[in-house]
Amino acid sequence: MFADWTKQNTEKAIRLLQENILVGSKAEGGALEYQVNFAPELKVIIREAKFLDRIGKTIPQTIINIALQEKDYMRHIDKLNQLLRGYNAALSKLKAVERKLMQTDISKLEKHMNKGVANHNWFSLSIDEYIKEC
Repeated sequence: MFADWTKQNTEKAIRLLQENILVGSKAEGGALEYQVNFAPELKVIIREAKFLDRIGKTIPQTIINIALQEKDYMRHIDKLNQLLRGYNAALSKLKAVERKLMQTDISKLEKHMNKGVANHNWFSLSIDEYIKEC
């Protein structure tokens, strides 16, 4: 069972970390709405790895590295959620007239935000810079 867990979860963890950090979807009024794209399965893999390590199992180096970065992932998730709460709240409060007046600025902001949907995954070293830029 442990050998199967090791093989399946190593591949799965790598695949999930290659996912982009954000997903975007159209909301009411045509604005883009973003959400953090961190798979709950990664948290489970990290937790299982910690338990298996405690009982003396040899954990693959890939999963050890992922588990050691858990605090960094959680910090990024918190910062991204904070950023997205502000973004989504600000745009959802705009009236149609205000949205039309600010369309140039909104487009610039969406251009920056879309980098999280297209360019940054959980292996990216520049997530902090991306958050500051947005």
